[in-house]
Order: sequence, then C-alpha cells, then structure tokens
Amino acid sequence: MKIVLAQTKFHKANIAKNCEVILQDIENAKTKNVSLIIFPEMATTAGYVGTLTQYSDFEIELNKAFESLKTASKNIDILIGSYNICNNQFRNAILLFQNGEMTHLLNRADTKNYTSKFSHKNTDFEVCFYKNIEQISNSKSDNFIVYGDTPFTINLRNQRIEKLQNIAKSQKIRTIYINNVGAFDNEIFDGGSLIINKNGEVIKELNLFSEEIYLSSNQEDIINKDKNYAEEYLILEALKLAINSYFSTIGARKAVIGLSGGIDSAVVAAVAVLALGAKNVHGILMPSDFSTDHSISDAEILAKNLGMSYDTISIKDAYKSVNNSLDPIWKEKKFDVTEENIQARIRAIFLMAYSNKNGHLVLNTSNKSEASVGYGTLYGDLSGSLSILGDLYKHQVYSLAEFINSEKEIIPQNSITKEPSGELSPNQKDTDSLPEYDILDAILFQHLENRKSGFEIVEMGYNREIVEKILKMIRRNEYKRFQYPPIIKISEFAYTVDRKMPLNWDI
Repeated sequence: MKIVLAQTKFHKANIAKNCEVILQDIENAKTKNVSLIIFPEMATTAGYVGTLTQYSDFEIELNKAFESLKTASKNIDILIGSYNICNNQFRNAILLFQNGEMTHLLNRADTKNYTSKFSHKNTDFEVCFYKNIEQISNSKSDNFIVYGDTPFTINLRNQRIEKLQNIAKSQKIRTIYINNVGAFDNEIFDGGSLIINKNGEVIKELNLFSEEIYLSSNQEDIINKDKNYAEEYLILEALKLAINSYFSTIGARKAVIGLSGGIDSAVVAAVAVLALGAKNVHGILMPSDFSTDHSISDAEILAKNLGMSYDTISIKDAYKSVNNSLDPIWKEKKFDVTEENIQARIRAIFLMAYSNKNGHLVLNTSNKSEASVGYGTLYGDLSGSLSILGDLYKHQVYSLAEFINSEKEIIPQNSITKEPSGELSPNQKDTDSLPEYDILDAILFQHLENRKSGFEIVEMGYNREIVEKILKMIRRNEYKRFQYPPIIKISEFAYTVDRKMPLNWDI
C-alpha cells in the first residue's frame, strides 16, 4: 500500500488556487499508483481565515473545491484538513474523500469524539488532532494519523517528536504526523511531518520549513538518525519562512530597513537578505548630530558585506527645521525625550517615503525586550509592515547575530560588542533608563513566559526595585503594543498574538 504525505505550501485564503495545488498533487500521486494521499490541516484555506467565512462567496468557493475533490477521489482516497459546515457554522475538520463521496470524519470543536476511524485497502486508520493525542488509549487500528494543529515555537519540534514516539510505543501503532509548512498571519508552521513505527522509532522526518511530497509504504524499516538543530538555526529558518510567506502573500518582494549600525537593524538586514535576496533589500542610513562615526561605518560595512544597496540621508536639517518650528511652543523648555522622539519620527518619515515611492515594505527592527518596556517611539522606530525581532529578547538577537557570523563575519563585530544605544542624545546608552539586558530579559521571561508575579520574581533573588520598575513599564506601555506591527511568533508567548490585556488599567 502506497501513501503520500503532501506537506505542501498553500496560499492564504485562496481556496481556488489551493484547490489547483491539491489536485496537481493528487494527479502526480496517481501516476505512482498511490492509493491514499494525506494533506495537512486547513489545506483548502492555508489556515484560519476569521470572518471571511461569513461571506457568501467563501461557501461557494469551498463547495467548488469539495466537488473537485469528490471527482478526484474515484480512484484514490484523499484525507484532508479543511473548513466544513457543522451545525450551521464553519468548523475546522478532517475530511475523507473516497469513491467520489465526502465523509465528515472529525470536527476539531467536538469535545466528545477525539478520534475517527476509516478503512482503506483492508487497513484500519485512526485520525485525531495533535492537541488531543494524550486522550487516546487502547487503539485497535493499524495506523494512527495525527494532524498538527500547533504553531511553531523554539522547543516544539523536540516536544512533538517525543510525544508522538510515546504514543506509538505505548499503543503499538504506526503513527503518521502531517503538518503544515508556511507562515499564516503571525504564526509559523514548520513542516517536519513524521512517520514513526510501532516501536516509537522515527522512520522519516520530512523537511523543516520547506515543502516536501513523500511517498511512503508499510515496508519501511530504515530508522532515521536523530537530528539536533541549534536554537538559532530554528529561529533563523522560521524568520526566513515568515518573511517569504508574508511578502509573497501580499504580492511584495522588496524591503527597506533603517540601518543604524546597531545590533537589531543589522540582524534584521541579514535575515531579510537571506530570505529575499540582496537585490531586494535596501538600507537607509540616517545619521543625526548624535550619531557616532563608528555607527555610520558599521552600517556601511554591513550593507557591503550583505551585498545590499543603501543610501545615506542626514536628518540634521529636518530635525533642526522641526525644532525651529516648535520653538515658540516650547518656550525655552529643556531638551528631553520629546526631541529624541522627533528624531525617530523623522527617520520613519524617510523610510515610509522611500516605501511609498519605490514599493518597498518597511521592516521594523525593534525587539521583544524593548517592546515589553516601551523603549521605542510610536510612529517612529516602532513603525513598519512586519516586526522581525518582535518575539526575540535582546540576548536572542545577539545569539542570532553570532550564528549568522559563524562561517564568516557578515555583521560587523563592533555592532555586536559595543554598548547598545539609541544615539538620540549626547552619549546616550540603553542602560541610562534600563537595567543590563541580561537582567531585564531574565525578569521579562519569568513574568511573560512563566507567568510569575512580581513577588515571585523577587523571591527568586531579583532586586525588588528593579522588578517593580520593569513590571510597571510593561503595564504602562500596553497602548504602544496595541499599535505594534505584526509580530512573527517564535515563542510560547508573543505580543499581539498571545497577550490579551486591558488597553488601560490601574498601574
């Protein structure tokens, strides 16, 4: 019996286009005498599409796809994840098309039935969603097909392999795990579909972060050698996939980035070039009165190392003009964060102007540490079409920079080793208003990812005054994150995706 696992990239919310891809995969499988082809969850729409399901043309397009799949299933069985109507609502379901008919196998919203069974070529199959596999016991089927319904996080791959191995071994059942590949809105699906034998041994792991069509049979006996991936490798591949998916979905190809000579913009530029190609990434250096010579040279070296084009546009004249216009209002008030924000917003104007004129998308360069404590300017450096580092703490940005430089120096070493600074005032350093990043990140991680209260974090040995200051900054800057660009989720807890807090609350 031949089975195909179709870990295929699909097009967000484009049912007609996805149906074409699915039917092509089916025709290719038929030429190899395949009897069952398995597609991932939500294949017809490439994930959830929200209120698009409320429009009449959605149901029309979905029914057209179903009719095509019925026709295609007359000499091959098709197992596929898709929206399907249940109790007058569109639900996430696993469907079987067999002998020209559709059978609704399993509805994810069904809390009574965690699995569904079907027969194929005198072989029994049991199907379930990944989130429900721990509810499975005493399976009598020959094969277990698990639909991946969990977006990528850094530790997910190892966790799911272990969980699926335990199921296969405890139930003595051959287990097939089918996963999506691609980035759908904020979430990434990393592929890595699996076949595990009855002994819990991995027979095959499909590509991570790229599509693969795999022909399987019940005769496999070669055990896959376990692969260990560095955390930075997984992060880098996830970010590249997300950038490519985002750009291709909205029909864009080129990006523009503000290059400061600092670590964040350097990493964003490097990742963007790896994802889109150097010819599709442009940098703009925007020095001010407070920019250091080495920051300008570091940015220039980075652009040359990456092979990307760049322009240098001083913001000095624009900054002076804005301040002169505002002088009558200031009435001799002292320099403060206002003037710092003006510089950031002028840079955003330049970037957005370049974007409008040339069709490039602006990539945001802020990181999770900064987003947590509001260390960024609304309508300034927080602007952008997509936040590349918004779910990476500052120490992860440094680790990613070192990983990118592992074979040769791409990011100037000075950008990695120099003390972080926004360079918006004389001799400014991030530590003027923030604790050292290793302390900040540790406290943020305990509070955000581990849901620890301020009291609990202090009990762990952190300074009470610093903890209270950081937690107050997190709460006080909720309004900024409400206006943040879309963030690529790579952790268990990402802003704009996982955090649901009041916009204004008593602090």
